[in-house]
Amino acid sequence: MPGVHPRNKVSPIFRKVTPIGYDYNNRDPIKFAATGFYYYHQWGVLDHEQRDDLPSTGPYLVTNKHVVLPNDSPDPDYLTVYSRNTRDVRSPTRHHINLYDSTGEKRWRDHPENPEIDIVLIPLDIEIKSASAFHRGDLLSDPHNVAGGEMAQVVGYPEVLPNFHKFPILRQALISSPFQVAYYDSPFFVIDAQLHDGMSGSPVIYSPGYLEVESTIETSENWKGEEEQTVEIEGSTKRAHTTLLGVHSEERMEFDDRISLNDIRDKISETGKSEPDLEAYLEDIDERITNIESETGVNRVWHAKYIDDIIRNV
Repeated sequence: MPGVHPRNKVSPIFRKVTPIGYDYNNRDPIKFAATGFYYYHQWGVLDHEQRDDLPSTGPYLVTNKHVVLPNDSPDPDYLTVYSRNTRDVRSPTRHHINLYDSTGEKRWRDHPENPEIDIVLIPLDIEIKSASAFHRGDLLSDPHNVAGGEMAQVVGYPEVLPNFHKFPILRQALISSPFQVAYYDSPFFVIDAQLHDGMSGSPVIYSPGYLEVESTIETSENWKGEEEQTVEIEGSTKRAHTTLLGVHSEERMEFDDRISLNDIRDKISETGKSEPDLEAYLEDIDERITNIESETGVNRVWHAKYIDDIIRNV
């Protein structure tokens, strides 16, 4: 069997993430809308002892709930996703994923107790290689191993890059809130990153830094004439295991809802007077505020541990 061409030896992370498009039964598709990633769930010995009808190990597609129930377009009937052949990573295979079964029941699963959690899992009937998916072992086992102020990465598909050849991009992100503490009593943490529309559903990963280590031994005599050995260490060790921290959802903005531009417009219309110059001014302010909001880079990420809760709820 021929070997893998060097240009196809890319990091596995580029094979685990897929762009998501929308398909409809009676309207034109939307080629690109969001991001998702593939996941397998391994069951332990204790799981089998406690239950003999465990849910499937997968594969699953993981994305946001607001991706399958979008606010700005009709709810899709199907999703379009892509899987990647390790021997030719530049030629992905397209798949159509049913969101509803023949009776109209949803196939995707969300959190059993907290509808606020913006994560869904969709069971797949397509073949996904183990190396092209995240696994239960990739979930963070101890939340205290990650702290606010550390760097993470977001892997996804910003819609501002339409010619991405179906490869995701990696963006650096600063973990900006205490990771192990629910932000505002909600089950997400906050990152500071320059992200874009289309990256909803992206995995947020953590790869600790690494050191290159080499050891040298020097032999010398001490003042007693005895032979001593000195060990010097320099170089690098292997990079630590990449950890799945969570699922990026959307930009998180805190708004003061005591007054808004719409409130001002309502007051103007109550007077029955038309103020076109004032309305143009308000529109300009509205656009400028929107631009400021989109550049803050403050984003919410739902903890990956909730994937386990969703899978168990079958």
